[in-house]
Amino acid sequence: MPHNPLQDARSLGISNKYEFLKRNSYIRAHANVFEMLRSTRSPNDTPKATRRHESTKKCTSNDSDRSNIDVSLIYEESDGGYLNQEMADAFEEFHKAEYLKNQPARNLKSVDLETIVENADIYKIWHLRYSSPKFCNIIRQKPAPINAMVVTRGHDRIKTEMHVDPKSMKQMEYWRCDREQSLVWRGYHAQFDKKKFQQRAAFEIFSCVENADLTHLGFKTEKTHPWKKSASPFFKFFKILCRWLKSSLITVTSFSMELSWFRDNDVVNFDQVSMILSRLNPEFLKKIKFRKYRDGYIEDATLKMLGWEYIYSYPQWKKAVELDIDDEKIRMKMKDYIHFSKIRIPLKSKDIRSFCEELAKNQPTKQQTRFMVSRDFDFEDAKEILKKNKFKLLPNGKYIINSKSQLYISLFPIESMIIYYNENAPARMDGNY
Repeated sequence: MPHNPLQDARSLGISNKYEFLKRNSYIRAHANVFEMLRSTRSPNDTPKATRRHESTKKCTSNDSDRSNIDVSLIYEESDGGYLNQEMADAFEEFHKAEYLKNQPARNLKSVDLETIVENADIYKIWHLRYSSPKFCNIIRQKPAPINAMVVTRGHDRIKTEMHVDPKSMKQMEYWRCDREQSLVWRGYHAQFDKKKFQQRAAFEIFSCVENADLTHLGFKTEKTHPWKKSASPFFKFFKILCRWLKSSLITVTSFSMELSWFRDNDVVNFDQVSMILSRLNPEFLKKIKFRKYRDGYIEDATLKMLGWEYIYSYPQWKKAVELDIDDEKIRMKMKDYIHFSKIRIPLKSKDIRSFCEELAKNQPTKQQTRFMVSRDFDFEDAKEILKKNKFKLLPNGKYIINSKSQLYISLFPIESMIIYYNENAPARMDGNY
């Protein structure tokens, strides 16, 4: 479509600012303005319709994205070529002017790019990251302004919730579209994107967690689509994300994941957990939490963690101190998790005898192991069962499990906790008993 000639600096500045307000990257903005200028240079030529990009055809598969990383995503934010540099410089000036305009101190006349980045939230960070190579380089060297992230997998979309503190949450979503590759939402701002939605989501999540010190990283799944119950969601997103991470590790304290998403089988469950867990820094990971995905549309089968022996050998699994598997549909052998110091399990009071027998059989080597149970655990009933099965109660409140090995348990109803004691175990220097 022909446009009015843009010969003067003021008109060009207005066009640049329009691209800036649309939150386009400086590279895309340069391409748009260049196309506009080119359309004015041959007023006698008949305008031709722009041919639709060949990859914008309708997608027919739930997981059609390639599992290899799209390296062009890096060039998109860091390509400071000569033709794009003028737009990058203009975008930097726009950001400086916008920052100064919103400052209470009206006497502030200038600001550097580092200060703008320091005071930006996660939405602004992504706007800045695509505004110029200088902004991108500054942002890459700093941790993202978040301390927790929850990634939710749904039908044809990925949603990320990023928390700065418990009361502050930022949300970004990546949708698959028919006529465009994806639609990216940053808060209330939406923008079409030519990249595959799994590729875009994996790259941006990687960029957020690469240098951040997170307290929590979680992976969830939306409920089954009521109109499309047979559809399975995508899986390659995890492969793409882990390939971006390569040899780098995510620094996170707590990790959680929903298992058996939709109709995922044991192999897929293992792959998902293995890929993500292996990319967490074992020196910082303290807590692991698993839950069984369930809704009203699929069979609620019990998970038995088949083939998980490889995961149990990971340093992340061995070094973490807390495990939460308080789900009746998750069955894990005690020998595979007894090394944790604090364990939340779906124990019922009627099973207290078999629980004690398992402890005597596995004999944890720690001096103490704390087992957290649900609030509906009947401690009075548990005491009666222990008494009936001749587990001797000592004056100090401990029940003898194995007198020869000096193994005991104590019940704490107020805390919903059972503590196991191994008085033959050597004292530990790390404080984890």
